[in-house]
Amino acid sequence: LIGSRDQRLYMYHEMDDDDLEHAVAAIKQRSDMITSKGIRYVFVVVPAKQTIYSSAPDKYTLNYVGALTRRLQELGVETINLVDEFHVYARFELYRNFDTHWNGKGVRVAVKKIENYLNATEY
Repeated sequence: LIGSRDQRLYMYHEMDDDDLEHAVAAIKQRSDMITSKGIRYVFVVVPAKQTIYSSAPDKYTLNYVGALTRRLQELGVETINLVDEFHVYARFELYRNFDTHWNGKGVRVAVKKIENYLNATEY
């Protein structure tokens, strides 16, 4: 395991503000390209496994999802952040045990959040 002995926590990240801004610029560019064609673009910020299950996440994990969401929204990119929803349902183990992908429960939580968002917002 990289960065942790806990089997649920696999990914250790070393990112900085430049990496964040590079990601924001790439997402904004894609959003602009798609919306210019009259297609709705909604970016879904997916929390890393350790964002939900670590009791002491590293600085990247602790701040990155919120920072990414804020920056995208400041630039007018329609964004859904799944972190709060995943924290609500974390007791159900939303990720596969030995990797970082969602299990069926995680998929259902994400789909419901996205569905609710899309039904509540107009395009």
